[in-house]
Amino acid sequence: PALLSGDSSEQNIRVLCDYRETISELLLEKFTIPWLKWAEKNDAIIRNQSHGSPANILDLYAASDIPETEGTDIQGIKLASSAAHVTGKKLTSSESATWLNEHFLSTLADVKANIDNYFMGGVNHVFYHGTTYSPQNETWPGWMFYASVHFGPTNTFWNDFPALNEYVARCQSFLQAGKP
Repeated sequence: PALLSGDSSEQNIRVLCDYRETISELLLEKFTIPWLKWAEKNDAIIRNQSHGSPANILDLYAASDIPETEGTDIQGIKLASSAAHVTGKKLTSSESATWLNEHFLSTLADVKANIDNYFMGGVNHVFYHGTTYSPQNETWPGWMFYASVHFGPTNTFWNDFPALNEYVARCQSFLQAGKP
């Protein structure tokens, strides 16, 4: 009852604190670390988006091979990059251009601004999550990922997309060669 109580008594606060610490430890020790060990045994690496987790987010980010973030909040972005920097990881990735706008409404300038924000926050490994496979004979606009800018041939900016990618590649190369 103390866990669900709206009462602010010291006992209820301690019970809630203990519950949250237990959940945090379980996520780290019984999920993230075993997942990392499994990946290592299978010659794989893990990227993990720890934000939003009911745990010590920095510990979860630090336990992954590549901490990954998303969104537009610089403080949230820096949680992933800070964990990477403190633990000596070379890469911090981002699920870039997610939820910028509805399909076909975001411009490449919007995407560049989003990616520049990641670069400023310490991200040096960009992933676009809107490059959904779609069969060529699929009716327009084809298959699309629900939560991102549409990075496919049916978008009018498709032919200009390589210019943005060249910029991103140059920035990533520079950032990955440096030290935080």
